[in-house]
Amino acid sequence: MKLYGHKLPITAFDISSDNAILVSSSVDKDIRFWDLDFGHCIKTVFAHELPVTNVKFIKDTHYVISTGKDAHVKFWDGDSHELIQDFEEPLL
Repeated sequence: MKLYGHKLPITAFDISSDNAILVSSSVDKDIRFWDLDFGHCIKTVFAHELPVTNVKFIKDTHYVISTGKDAHVKFWDGDSHELIQDFEEPLL
């Protein structure tokens, strides 16, 4: 499967425990949700103000955690593709 669509390099990807969804992150500040049955992009989300550094599914769910260089950790619903929670790391 090729992940066409990100405008800049991919920084991370993860696959849900049920092998249904792949999520990818990129320097382009987006995360993308991919259908693994057909290999197409389901949804592109502008996720962070600076490059996205990592994405990870929570085991046995379709919930995704993303981190970015903007010091935010975000919690996403992988089915609705909506932001559930945004945590900002305090600047020191």
